[in-house]
Amino acid sequence: MMNDTNNKSQFSTRQRIAALGMPYSTGWRRLREGKRQREALASNEDRKIMWSQLKKKKGYSKVSEQLRKELQEWILDHPSVVPSPITNETLLIADPDNPTHKKRVAK
Repeated sequence: MMNDTNNKSQFSTRQRIAALGMPYSTGWRRLREGKRQREALASNEDRKIMWSQLKKKKGYSKVSEQLRKELQEWILDHPSVVPSPITNETLLIADPDNPTHKKRVAK
């Protein structure tokens, strides 16, 4: 890292890369990119790093649970859906009645 006596790290860069278990060339590259990005975040002179200032959006699904069940029923009841001709071919899907359990169904 930096060679100043005040900012000297306890571990060398080679030791950090070895501890992460990655090749030296990859480690040097990733540590250099991380250092450059941290410096850009600290200075933020060019104001191009907007993602660091945005609030994270609250996650939600646009598809309601009822619509998801109706879509699944529509797909399964569709006349073009046919069982797989391979005898032991199955899928492990979530049970619609009990979402914590999964069940095997034919493809």
